[in-house]
Amino acid sequence: MDDFEHLTDQSVLRLYDAIRHQVDADKALGNRYRLIGQAAMDRAERLNDEIVSRGLKFSPIVWT
Repeated sequence: MDDFEHLTDQSVLRLYDAIRHQVDADKALGNRYRLIGQAAMDRAERLNDEIVSRGLKFSPIVWT
């Protein structure tokens, strides 16, 4: 399991945004989740939980 508590708010947001860019690339290729697998989706969920627990503003990833 990932341990994000040692990361800065900015770093957590950057990690989440990197997954968002991968999702966008999948959409551009026309295949659902071709680059994004279950492990990345799970990590995004854990990052989402961390972001919410810190009270940070962000836009959730739109998976479809």
